[in-house]
Amino acid sequence: GLIMTGGSDCHQKPIIMGTLDIPDYVAEQFR
Repeated sequence: GLIMTGGSDCHQKPIIMGTLDIPDYVAEQFR
């Protein structure tokens, strides 16, 4: 999965969101 830091971290906008090339529509699913 794209969530590498755990489920709880996905609500905190983890660093991976900035390091990986993730489209906006995908990033919205982790907010």
